Amino acid sequence: MCAMHWDPVREAVSLRDAMEKLFQDAVVQSTWIGGTGSSQVQAVPVDVYQNEKEVVVKATLPGVLPDDLQVTLEKDHLIIKGEVKAEPTVNGSYLVRERRAGTFGRVIPLPTEVESATIDASLEHGVLTVTLPKAESVQPKQIKVRTI
Repeated sequence: MCAMHWDPVREAVSLRDAMEKLFQDAVVQSTWIGGTGSSQVQAVPVDVYQNEKEVVVKATLPGVLPDDLQVTLEKDHLIIKGEVKAEPTVNGSYLVRERRAGTFGRVIPLPTEVESATIDASLEHGVLTVTLPKAESVQPKQIKVRTI
């Protein structure tokens, strides 16, 4: 019979991971977070991935115009903020009104240092793509092996 030893560090790490996932799921799953009425802030769904040379963030922003969007890098966080402007009230009454207007935002922690001077952001078909080149100091370096 093999006795299993309790590892408090492993348990703490798994609890932290579970809490992080719970928080992320709650923020991304809920379309509107915080505030009431016109002060509500919409959460922005994102995909974030990296390769050896860059970190890429893709955010779904249907109906948003580039002039209504603000993308900022603050230390090791990418901040996406903006506003979906309300359409004028229609003559008559709505039968269904699910499309919301108002402010939206998301703060994305970056996994590594990036080169702020060469960040690229584009908006195409309602998808914002932000490409953040990794800093030279954190990119892998190929080391040539020589014979003696």
